[in-house]
Amino acid sequence: METLQAKHIRQDLAMFAAHPANNRLKVWRSLCKWWLDAGLVEDNPAKHVEKRRTPPAKGAAPWSRADMQTFRDHWPIGTQERLAFELMYQTCSAIGDMTRLSPNMVKNGWLTYTRQKSKSTAVCPWTAPAPTWFEPSEFLHDCIAAAPRGLTFLLTAHNRPRGAKGAASWFSRVCTMAGLPDHSAHGIRKGRAAIFKENGATADQRMAILGHETEEEAQNYSKSADLMRIVTGTEKFQLLEQVPTPTKKSKQIK
Repeated sequence: METLQAKHIRQDLAMFAAHPANNRLKVWRSLCKWWLDAGLVEDNPAKHVEKRRTPPAKGAAPWSRADMQTFRDHWPIGTQERLAFELMYQTCSAIGDMTRLSPNMVKNGWLTYTRQKSKSTAVCPWTAPAPTWFEPSEFLHDCIAAAPRGLTFLLTAHNRPRGAKGAASWFSRVCTMAGLPDHSAHGIRKGRAAIFKENGATADQRMAILGHETEEEAQNYSKSADLMRIVTGTEKFQLLEQVPTPTKKSKQIK
């Protein structure tokens, strides 16, 4: 213990990848601090060991139209898996928000809800006519009609609202069962954002659907837009992209 030096800790961490090495370093730091506080050592060698640099997180991969069709082909109308997908496709909601969507959020043909993460307001056409860039779900209302009635649109096998905590892992499993092992609920939201941009939706329009508060968020979510479709896009889309838009400060969407 008294002969322990920083180089010994570095040697111990060398056999691990970045993330587990940093977790192990936390243990070393706690242990050495306890030894120091207890008067068992004169110095804390762990404080001289720096954390390892970790690769940036990749984030969820956006779903392509082909991915969406694959999921639809596997999960038929009448299943909760398909209903969950169509709800997220139509509303572009995060899965935690999707589990809370209910009929009482629909008024005058529009669904409006408050995002849990940002507390911003998001809206989407429900039965009201949707703009062409939106590409509404053709199957959502059939899925709802085939599902049992409850406080929320999505229910468990016991006809109770599905909890937000386990919903993400549940949906990841059903994606794997559909042959999409590297896909997640969040990727639907990112894929829809890309489609909106490809179809010529303005930043304000994308922000209103996605519940984003800044144009920067809207741009980040649409980076994955199909570049070929951008190049060969509609005249409306090309003109929108050529016209510079002033930078807006963060605002609440109403």
